[in-house]
Amino acid sequence: MSTERERDLLRPVVVMDYSADDVWMCPVSDRVRRPARLRNTGAAKATRVAISDLILNESCWCCFAGVTQIDVGETVEIEPVWYYSATGGGARPAMLTQLISKTVVGGVLAGRKPAMRWRVHIDYEDAHRTRYVSVCEIQVSRLPLEVRSLTTAFAQMARPTDLYRWPVVS
Repeated sequence: MSTERERDLLRPVVVMDYSADDVWMCPVSDRVRRPARLRNTGAAKATRVAISDLILNESCWCCFAGVTQIDVGETVEIEPVWYYSATGGGARPAMLTQLISKTVVGGVLAGRKPAMRWRVHIDYEDAHRTRYVSVCEIQVSRLPLEVRSLTTAFAQMARPTDLYRWPVVS
């Protein structure tokens, strides 16, 4: 087997692992906390892991902290996120489910069809500094609020600037 082929088989694959069920149906004190996580399902360590900003609507977005490395099979929490509002006030820590819930309710109360899906890109490298990106979609799968993340694409990056040609919001 060629070295290039072996490298293709021994690559990291980082995905978002996130779900929340019946968020509006049970009191906060009774909810099981399941924070958003990144999981390396590949066969090599992922390093220099970065997640694109998540733009929830025209006036609310959040940023995720970077992760230095994720070993094979390891799961790393990525909450709280840093929440920004167009109304100002600076960055504040928040839980992703709380922000998505407020975004959906705010859209309905404003008379708009609420957003029900958001795309994030996870950019990372292997030990040879080969860059990869996983595209994950966060979806409201049903109401009352049930949220899931799905991995929709995976690619090796040819050049460091390729990531910035992909749209961040669908």
